[in-house]
Amino acid sequence: MDPGDGGLMRVVVLGAGPAGLAAARWAQAGGAEVVVVEQGAAVGGLARSVRWRGADLDLGSHVFTTDDLRVAALWHDAAGAWRWVPVRRGVHTGDRVVSYPFSPARLLREHPRLAAAVALGWARQRVAPAADDGSARARLTARYGHTAVDRLFASYVQKLYGLDPAQVDADFVDALPGARRDRGGLHPHPDDPRRVVVLDPDPARPRRFRWPEAGTGSLWPAMARGLQIHPAAPVQRVELGGGRVRAVVAGGARFPADAVVSTIPLPALLRALHPGTLDLAPTAARSTLVLYLHLDRDPGTPWSWVHLYPLTTPAGRVTFFRHWHPSLARFVAVELWTDAGGTRWEQGADALGAETSHDLERAGLLGGARLEAAHVERLPGSHPVLYRGYRADRDALLSRLAGVHGLHLAGRHGTWVVDSLAEAMRSGVEAAERALEGRAPTRAGPGS
Repeated sequence: MDPGDGGLMRVVVLGAGPAGLAAARWAQAGGAEVVVVEQGAAVGGLARSVRWRGADLDLGSHVFTTDDLRVAALWHDAAGAWRWVPVRRGVHTGDRVVSYPFSPARLLREHPRLAAAVALGWARQRVAPAADDGSARARLTARYGHTAVDRLFASYVQKLYGLDPAQVDADFVDALPGARRDRGGLHPHPDDPRRVVVLDPDPARPRRFRWPEAGTGSLWPAMARGLQIHPAAPVQRVELGGGRVRAVVAGGARFPADAVVSTIPLPALLRALHPGTLDLAPTAARSTLVLYLHLDRDPGTPWSWVHLYPLTTPAGRVTFFRHWHPSLARFVAVELWTDAGGTRWEQGADALGAETSHDLERAGLLGGARLEAAHVERLPGSHPVLYRGYRADRDALLSRLAGVHGLHLAGRHGTWVVDSLAEAMRSGVEAAERALEGRAPTRAGPGS
């Protein structure tokens, strides 16, 4: 390591989303001189908020639960006033909404016919187990049986990724809500034992989650306070010397670096390291349209989120903000997963709003409420696709980073994983710790 003036380690963080900001705060707390470069005009990335019709609305669904004391401390330091929001997930099966995650007793109570069919499919799987070929279809079938996959999960995966579950890696299933128990309750703040932070007893299957009253997007400007943030500064080049990072060029400016934490997509990072690189392993990402609906009254829906599984309805996940705060009762967010540049991608908010509100009304989710206005946010490349073989392609990209000392990866796009808000922040903290310790970058594993 070759520290800058004053002996401080110089850390440059690429990207000011949750992972990047968590890395920057942790590195700064560890005594480093930190610079953050961000290609967008604001911090927060995919977790920022949208200001519309006098309300600050989360950009889709963001649930913060963690059993990691470091991440919880960062969140509490930035959140200000917060409140508990109930986790009530539902799945629209085509004729009604049932609770998710699925359980035999609940499904039998809510949809007896479907429960009987799923039980029969599950029994068939136990008698004649399907071969595990490493696909999401095989893993889901082993867990839930053939009927549940064919009638429920297959259409959801098709909507999200545009692929059959047989074409998706089993890692996708492992990222779904699981059944893990961890430590919870009140714990001392790592920097001040007189303060406490709340840890969740079951982050994988929470019953409620913490939400800042000013919106999830309010976290990131608070976390960025006191950091050197350079917005509108896309990464152009990462300079190397003697086998280690030396500087980052972004937005036309050069920032000397002893370590770099990257949260930008792997191909973009490789091109910054090796300008002119074209022969990269393929990557795939699905894009999202987040459609906001303002209704004439509270729809009264008991669910925080409803996933619409039938392919006859383009909408994927619906967020009912009435459960976040009473002032947001008339706002709904609908996620539509698609490919950037297609016909649906180019649709205007009014046309999308009219079509989607009609679909939600037919599904019985609006309780007679009518659409007053619609707004759309377009998020290109928001979801890395975990297709069959993605790990080999990811490893091929990571192998080209081997031997670059001082380079550390974090975040959803920086490591090509499916992660939650808290997991992204944790990966940023861990990347900062590796940078401070001078360790070589490690390969990412599923969900890491």
